[in-house]
Amino acid sequence: MSEPTTATEPSAPTPKSDGGQAGDLCRRILAVHDRVSTASTDLNRLFAQTAIELSGLLADGYQLHHKTLTAGFDDAAFQLHHMLVALSNVQIDVSTVTDTAAKLPTLTKAFAHERHIDLNATPPDEPAP
Repeated sequence: MSEPTTATEPSAPTPKSDGGQAGDLCRRILAVHDRVSTASTDLNRLFAQTAIELSGLLADGYQLHHKTLTAGFDDAAFQLHHMLVALSNVQIDVSTVTDTAAKLPTLTKAFAHERHIDLNATPPDEPAP
């Protein structure tokens, strides 16, 4: 007569695969996230430099305008100010895209984990037609 066992034997881990089309989609999503992160960093650096330059131009223009009391700077100042506001709005949009993209890795990795997809696997090349 066999004795019942009280301990459960650990089950073998489910092998992971490249995931086929779902795995390919996951890897592409992660690649997009990486590109958005890199672009966001580059854009924010460029925006900061440009905002500093525009602010400097505005300050120098007002200083010159005040000293010489010459007319004509108002239109340029308005355009510089308009550019600063537009740049700020673009920065907000980039931030929104970046924040949204930041959620992608967690969602993608959870999806891959549930379906036992190895995100580091390289899918086999498709046969030539």
